[in-house]
Amino acid sequence: GLGLGVPVLFVDTGLMFYETLRTRDRLLAKYPDLVVLTLHPGEGAPEPMTAHCCDERKVLPMRRALRILRPDALLSGRGRFQAVTRRDLQPVERHREPVRVNPLVAWTQDEIEEYAHLGDLPYNPLYDQGYYSVGCKPCTRAVKPGEDVRAGRWDGLGKVECGLWR
Repeated sequence: GLGLGVPVLFVDTGLMFYETLRTRDRLLAKYPDLVVLTLHPGEGAPEPMTAHCCDERKVLPMRRALRILRPDALLSGRGRFQAVTRRDLQPVERHREPVRVNPLVAWTQDEIEEYAHLGDLPYNPLYDQGYYSVGCKPCTRAVKPGEDVRAGRWDGLGKVECGLWR
């Protein structure tokens, strides 16, 4: 097992790629001691690609879980290389409640790929098709050559973040 001793929170918006759900299932099969709590949006979640979709389908389920679980800290896989909005991201965000810990903050995309390969870690097969940042199906496309890794998110909607980490 991984020996984490903490739950992993997985927000299933109801609009996830099949490949994303299968990746979660492959992780659970490989690491049976891993505790994954799957969070779902409440009734009446808005239509995809509307103003409040991310809030209702991602942010509010996460906030509800955090109110119940009351963790001391959250671990994230966010890194500085992912987008200009993340360039100033720090390893530990103590000013946040709960504290955010970003262990991969200074890693490059190549380092993450190498680590995943060496550790034989399951990963989303969409990655091999140019989906370097995968969210909900309606709001995610493959990244074109030369674009940053999050360019395929909310294309044409004027968004760069869902709000989960505000």
